Amino acid sequence: MRWYSWLALGVLLAALGGLWYFNRIQWGGGPPEGPMPVLAAPLESATFQPTFQQTGRLTAAAAAQVRTAVAGTVEKIHFTEGQLVAKGDLLVTLDIRAFGAQNRQAAAQVVQAKAAYERGKVLRAQDAISQADLEARRADYLAAAANSTEVGIVGNQARITAPFAGRVGRAEVTVGDVVQAGTTLLVTVQQVTPLFVDFEMDEQTYLQLAQAGEGSLRGTPVKVGLATDADYPLAATVTGIDNSLGTQSGSLRVRATVANPEGTLIPGLFARVQVQLPKQQTALLVNDAAIGTDQGTRFVYKVVEGAQPVRATVQVGELVQGLRAITSPDLQAGDRVVVNGLMRIRPGSDVTPVPADMRTLLPISGTAPVAASTAAPAADAAASPTTVAE
Repeated sequence: MRWYSWLALGVLLAALGGLWYFNRIQWGGGPPEGPMPVLAAPLESATFQPTFQQTGRLTAAAAAQVRTAVAGTVEKIHFTEGQLVAKGDLLVTLDIRAFGAQNRQAAAQVVQAKAAYERGKVLRAQDAISQADLEARRADYLAAAANSTEVGIVGNQARITAPFAGRVGRAEVTVGDVVQAGTTLLVTVQQVTPLFVDFEMDEQTYLQLAQAGEGSLRGTPVKVGLATDADYPLAATVTGIDNSLGTQSGSLRVRATVANPEGTLIPGLFARVQVQLPKQQTALLVNDAAIGTDQGTRFVYKVVEGAQPVRATVQVGELVQGLRAITSPDLQAGDRVVVNGLMRIRPGSDVTPVPADMRTLLPISGTAPVAASTAAPAADAAASPTTVAE
């Protein structure tokens, strides 16, 4: 082997050695001189009013597919797509010329039948016709009057009006279209004041609210937020619940009513629902950055005196005062947990906790690394995650 081959091999080995040393420092091995420093902050405790949060959809309080009861030709469309209409507002008019001719014919038949009946009463008084003939003339008159009323009703049905106040959708027909009775869709109308918010509630939440509300959820206040809302600015009230829990989902369908006086909200919008639960809850508070994940299990690293970091499994809850509420039998208020550098912790590694602020995740100036809490059981100290997310 020539001298430059040996030189290239030496350079490669040097590079690999440098990369190995860099990885030890970057991923938690660190220099062999001492333990890796990590930021640690004490857990806070708070008593708060827990809330139930779920997603749902806005739905119309009433919706109608407007169709015509008579066949005819569309003569005029009286609405603008998407506009608000009142009950009884004219939407579509069919060509009523044919209905007008039928109406005049029916009216003429009424006049003729009535004259025959009146003449029959005179003839009967003179005993010129039988009582049966008179009754027949009377029946013809009543039939003609009924037919005239029916023709008038049919003619009125050529003027299609809004069944209730709401917002009209897209016109499904145009002027000149021939529509069939009961089959051709003209337009849809949806009531938008108020609107419903449909969502689902789990069994435990339902039981808490039902017990606090004497067995009924009706009247329970609900807060609603839309996709662009950071909070829950809309107020709603539970007005309807299903009569049983779903056997597959294990949840209960709930409906709340939200006011929409200006009609700006429309059915189909995504909604976030928040319901305040009646019982107060006490939990520990931690920054989200301190929570790791191992195959779906949430945990934090508790720093104990004279031992390595101990992994404590936690159940996460909602945000309280800007921090995440957690519960764990292995933690208590004041315990120090690692808030930065989770990726550098490895099984069997020693760390030096540096005091930090739980909210800002910044080191507390003027402090030196300290050890925290009391020693943990050996079995807990040996626990370590398979995969950790910082």
